[in-house]
Amino acid sequence: MSRFDAKKLYIIKKLHTSATPEAPVSAKSIAEYLCEQNIISDESTVLRETALLQSSEVPILCSEANHNCFYIEK
Repeated sequence: MSRFDAKKLYIIKKLHTSATPEAPVSAKSIAEYLCEQNIISDESTVLRETALLQSSEVPILCSEANHNCFYIEK
């Protein structure tokens, strides 16, 4: 990850406050949340940013039922 920008911070915040293994948050829902924060985003952007965070060892996990839904390992 080359830099830590607001988009990544808000993704982590959304997952930390709203997601659990039993109720993960979808990439679409995260994109909508980012738009509410005046950060232009779409589902594919969230998937890309989530992959970057995962490769940087942020403990973001995919739902077993839907790989476009995420939660943070606590």
